This record gives sequence, structure tokens and C-alpha cells, in this order.
Amino acid sequence: MQRPLLNFVNTPQSGWVILNVGNGPALNIRFMGKDRTSWVQPVIGYAIPPNIALTIQEEIKNAGAALAVYYKDLFDNEYMVECEADTNSIVYKRGDKNWNEEQYNLIHHNVRRSDLLHLISL
Repeated sequence: MQRPLLNFVNTPQSGWVILNVGNGPALNIRFMGKDRTSWVQPVIGYAIPPNIALTIQEEIKNAGAALAVYYKDLFDNEYMVECEADTNSIVYKRGDKNWNEEQYNLIHHNVRRSDLLHLISL
């Protein structure tokens, strides 16, 4: 089954990236960072093929407390990954008991596009 699996990785070359370590494309990417008190405005990202990363360092440089990414697979399943203290959390699938509907609504509200994003191979 072609299922994406996204992880936040802090690389020496590019800083923070979202890396697809799964075996399917991640679609409809939305990500955001959190400063000490609140989540910052979410950003729309590119689709991420397997073994490719999306650079996000410039977008999250002021959000040091946590990161979150929402995405879909080819079968329209929805997922969310959180990263806090350099640790990626378990991937949550919509409908699971751990799914955070409040965070889902945040990541889809006032979304903006960015010219600072790039797909790279690691």
C-alpha cells in the first residue's frame, strides 16, 4: 500500500525539513509551528514524494516550541504528526481516539502560501 509517513528532521544543511519516509506521496500538506503560547499561521506546502523533503526552516524559525503537519494519502486518509522537543509523535489518523480536532481546525484556518519552500533530496 502506498502510504506516506512524514517526519520532522533538523538537518545540518537545510535546518528543519519535513521528510517523507513512507512509500507513497503525501498530499495537501499543511504545517505550522508553535511559539511559547500559541500556534502560528499555517502554511500550505507542496506534495512530498517518498524519500524527498520539504524545507520549512524559514517558515518556522520563530516557532521553537512545537511543529505540526497535516497531510493526506492517495486514498484520502488524513494524518497529523506533531514534533515537540525534537521528538516526532505518533502519526494520528483522522477518526483515531488521539486525533486532535481542535488542532485540525487550526491548521486549516487562515492558511497561506509561501515562496520560501523547496523540495530537496536528502
